[in-house]
Amino acid sequence: MNGPAWGEAALWAFLAASSGFLGCLGGLFLPLGRKILAAVMAFGAGALLGAVAFDVVPSARGRGGPGPAVAGFLAGALIFTLVDFALDRRGAAGRKHSGVEPAPPPRPTAAAGPGAGAAANPRGERAADPGVGAVAPPQAATGTGPGAGAASGPRGSGLAAATGPRAGAAWAILAGAVLDGIPEAFALGVDLYAGHGISLALVAGIFLSTLPEGLSGSVGMKRAGYSGRFIALLWAAVAVVAAPAAAAGFVLAERLAGVTEAVILALAGGGVVAMAADTLTPEAYREGGNVVGLITALGMILSFILAG
Repeated sequence: MNGPAWGEAALWAFLAASSGFLGCLGGLFLPLGRKILAAVMAFGAGALLGAVAFDVVPSARGRGGPGPAVAGFLAGALIFTLVDFALDRRGAAGRKHSGVEPAPPPRPTAAAGPGAGAAANPRGERAADPGVGAVAPPQAATGTGPGAGAASGPRGSGLAAATGPRAGAAWAILAGAVLDGIPEAFALGVDLYAGHGISLALVAGIFLSTLPEGLSGSVGMKRAGYSGRFIALLWAAVAVVAAPAAAAGFVLAERLAGVTEAVILALAGGGVVAMAADTLTPEAYREGGNVVGLITALGMILSFILAG
């Protein structure tokens, strides 16, 4: 490819991260089943984890040895976790969910009247507090109790909007979505400089993991009341930011060499693993159940083939 090598890294990162925008459009306009979404998410997580395990970490070890690789890897995971925790406290956690959970089963309520105690007590024993009918707790009336979320779900769906992004968290969500894409794009740029050419395993992992993240996140944000325009711009920004992140990874690795380069590459790899474990795999399991373990393994096998 003609042009500077850092430009090649930026282009590949932009193309891979643009799947989040495609996923966003799918989440906004296509009625996709939750099982399908979970399967795609699990496969993407496996491909991304496989790219780190079979490509990024071995490359870091080859450049600087096991010590710098381990130190950089753990540091990357720690940095991502701390920043992600801070953003989640400001409302960015909603980007990780499709926005709905099954509503809790309705609580049995006894009808007021002379026969209320018998209906609530099959043995016919007297209630412990005679003369008091079944009164709903104050939380139920105000919408703050354990079952209050059921009333806020989509009409007639029996679903509670329990995990979608809360109002006023727009900038935190934007920062969190961008944060998710930086480690993998950075790793792509550093890995390209390491002399292996573009990592197809890492490109595939980024594409396949960002696609369902865009799908799930856009569904949750839509249910939380954000406009389609804002959601689309958010995921477009994620793709745009991936390009300079990859270019920065390449340029930084170019300025440094040997042990420091290995630390930087492993740092990016640790951030990618922390992101996948925090954002992708919990949602995939919650929506898809036990089968997502097998699907994740298939994604890792794809990365293993591409890395070889």
